[in-house]
Amino acid sequence: MMRDGGPSGLDSPSGPFGYDEVRPLLDALRDPVQAVRTGALWALVRLPLREGVWLDVGDFFWQELAPPVRDGDPETRVEPTVPRRELISAAIYVPIAPIRQRLHELVERGAEEERRITAHALAWARDAAAIPQLVADLSDPDVDRRVQAAESLSLLDVT
Repeated sequence: MMRDGGPSGLDSPSGPFGYDEVRPLLDALRDPVQAVRTGALWALVRLPLREGVWLDVGDFFWQELAPPVRDGDPETRVEPTVPRRELISAAIYVPIAPIRQRLHELVERGAEEERRITAHALAWARDAAAIPQLVADLSDPDVDRRVQAAESLSLLDVT
């Protein structure tokens, strides 16, 4: 049943939304299709959520942003819920300080490609923690990386 152009059950088109409204998105994070999981992740971080829901979303990000287990045993290797690039890019929208701190750790001490991905995401968030990696990327031999670094640096306003 539609009401005011939106699905019934939503109190208001502007939220904030609680568990009842976003439960299908939370459930979709466990969908067998990665594209569904990724879409649900992006929807969750872009919706206005109640504090309790944000805490659960933050727990999801905390677990997913943890360094992958690298014991070499293919039986214990866990596939990521969503692609790492998508996870890091979406994490900048989570309004929970430990998630932002985890991103700061990744941009400082992550693997090379992970540092780059995180720096570009943090630049979109106007977070100055991106600057050292982006400045370093300006010296990369790959012209595309230099262009991306310059463009990302232009997003920052640290004045």
